[in-house]
Amino acid sequence: MVILGLLALGGAGYVSLEIIQNRRRSMDALNRGYNPYVSGEPVRREEMFFGRHGLVQRIVDTLHNNSIMIHGERRIGKTTLLFQLASVLREVNDDHYWFVPIYVDLEGTAQEHFFHSLIEEIADGTLELPDLPPESRPPIESLRYQTIEDGAYTDRDFNRDLRDVIDVLQSYGESHYPGKQLRLILLLDEMDVMSQYDHLIQQQLRRIFMREFSATLGAVVAGIQIS
Repeated sequence: MVILGLLALGGAGYVSLEIIQNRRRSMDALNRGYNPYVSGEPVRREEMFFGRHGLVQRIVDTLHNNSIMIHGERRIGKTTLLFQLASVLREVNDDHYWFVPIYVDLEGTAQEHFFHSLIEEIADGTLELPDLPPESRPPIESLRYQTIEDGAYTDRDFNRDLRDVIDVLQSYGESHYPGKQLRLILLLDEMDVMSQYDHLIQQQLRRIFMREFSATLGAVVAGIQIS
């Protein structure tokens, strides 16, 4: 079972929607001798994704203006769903937005390393954009996180670095996606780890999403129990 909800990042409330897998499609696949739900490593290859294309499209449509929470038991495919969503967001031809999905695995991330881990993944994902102009690389390669010790990197440092990244992305979008608005989507896996963080970290993250970068930044967070 997977539960989706509109997310107030760092807050307490959300509207939830229960999504039940289509059993008929699953049985049809099993009758053909293929089991799409074998337990194991998360699926990364697009041709191996099965049975959730409608769910992914609903998430994409919601990400125009909202963030999403996915929670449920272990080994039900939350990580695979995030990988599938990243693949779709990279290719989707939306009328109004272009998306930059960044997958971040938070498992084992201590709170003093949280913002550093986020910006490192965002920077790496930006540098991997196809046909990124050479002049766009130096601003990313010289971000503050490169010189500030991991444990000393704060939310303010993150804000400054993220603003520089967004400047690069918006310049990239002007040439590759003219007339469309940037949506930088963080796919935050194992989000349960934040329940162990100080409330201050959660407040700082909420401020980043809801005040500083609300028009540009969105998230899909996944975990077992997300507060």
